[in-house]
Amino acid sequence: MPFTPFHFGPMLAIKALAPKRTSFVALCVPNIIFDMEPGIKMILGGNYESLHTYHLFWLCIPVAILTYLICTVLKKVRSDYVVTNEQIALGALIGSFTHVLLDSFYHLDMNSVLYGLISPDTIVMFCLLSYAITPLLFVLGNHVRHKNS
Repeated sequence: MPFTPFHFGPMLAIKALAPKRTSFVALCVPNIIFDMEPGIKMILGGNYESLHTYHLFWLCIPVAILTYLICTVLKKVRSDYVVTNEQIALGALIGSFTHVLLDSFYHLDMNSVLYGLISPDTIVMFCLLSYAITPLLFVLGNHVRHKNS
C-alpha cells in the first residue's frame, strides 16, 4: 500500500482506543518511513517486483527508534506538541509493527508467510472501516472515561 492513506485508518483507531497512552504523530511517522522505500524505488525506476525489500519485522525496532528520535526533536521545537516520551515510544512501536503486519498480508513481494491468509481487499476494507469507526471509538472512550471518573 505505498502512498496510500489506508495505514492511517488503523492508527486513528488505535489513538481512539488509547488516547492517553499513544502519540498520533508517533503512530504515523513509521508508516511514512517504511513507505519511503517503495517511493524511492519507483522514482529511480527500480524493480516493481521487489518494492518492499525492507518491510521486515526485525526493522520495526530501528524504525521505532528513528521515529522516537524524530518525535522527541519535534517535541523540543514545537511547544504545541505535548506528549510524554512513553506515548512516543509506544506509538512508534505500534506504528512500526502495524505497518509491516498489514503489508505482510497485502504485498506478495515481501515473501511473507502471511501473504494470502487474508485477501488484500479485506485489508483495504479493514483500513477503511477503521476510519469509519474511529469517531465512534472516541465518543465511546470519552463516555466510559467520564463515567468511571
